[in-house]
Amino acid sequence: MRYQIPPDVLHYEVRLLFGLSAQDIMIGGLVVILGIQKLGIAAGLLLGALALLGLKRYERLGNRSPLVYLALWGWNHWRPQRVSVPRVLPGGSGIRLEVTDWEGRAMYRLEDEA
Repeated sequence: MRYQIPPDVLHYEVRLLFGLSAQDIMIGGLVVILGIQKLGIAAGLLLGALALLGLKRYERLGNRSPLVYLALWGWNHWRPQRVSVPRVLPGGSGIRLEVTDWEGRAMYRLEDEA
């Protein structure tokens, strides 16, 4: 008898409801219950919705939750990182460096001046 073990079996986690694990459901439920006890029904439900937005991960967002994705987007939008590359190319003719975007369109080209 031979059984093929699926890849990455150690990181497998059962998803029960809306793609959430049991731990995510318990955390969200705890936030709702504590919010209802301390702040009232409307605030407890709102806190529960925020907790679910912080826990549920989406593949489209780079396997991040919407709250984390929005925080990282805002950080990148208001504090963009600059990358500087020295314009040093090795000697010789026909040397060319081209930077392209995801679709393969050329964004920047460097060629030797020989």
